[in-house]
Order: sequence, then structure tokens, then C-alpha cells
Amino acid sequence: MANRSLFLIAYDITCPKRQAKVRRILQSVAIGYQKSLFECWLTEVELHHTLVEIESIISKAENDKFHAFSLGEKIESLCWGQAKPMQFEPFLII
Repeated sequence: MANRSLFLIAYDITCPKRQAKVRRILQSVAIGYQKSLFECWLTEVELHHTLVEIESIISKAENDKFHAFSLGEKIESLCWGQAKPMQFEPFLII
């Protein structure tokens, strides 16, 4: 089974059409999201494929921003209110 890593992905895209395309791509790989912030457990291959797709959409846009942060296992998460730390067992997507 391929190793998955947790990524936090955020974007700020000015054009609604480009924004919708990027959102659809990220929703297909996300485990959770809110507006323009996505949590994704990805393998290296999935990450590469996702980034190539997104780059082809926003590479020529001057004002668009896209950030993908790798969240290692040793990063401590802080939760307030109703938030709970994410706990996932290895899973398989078919």
C-alpha cells in the first residue's frame, strides 16, 4: 500500500471559472474542506497529478495564489470549539 501524507491546500483565485475548476479537482481528493482550504491525504503520485492539473489551470494567471503545505506526522494540531483532531486508519480508495 502506498504511503499517504497529509497536505493542507489553500488557494485564492480571482476568476470564477478557474476557481470552479480547481475546486472540483481538490474536492475529488479532499477528505475535508471549507471554502478554499482543503485537507488531502495523498500519495506522491496523486500529489504530482493534482499539482500538474492545477498548474495547467492557473499558471498564466498573475493574481492567483495556490499553496500546498505538507503536514508531517510530528506537527501538533491545535483545536478549539467543536473541532476534533483528525484520526484516520489506513484506507483504500477503489
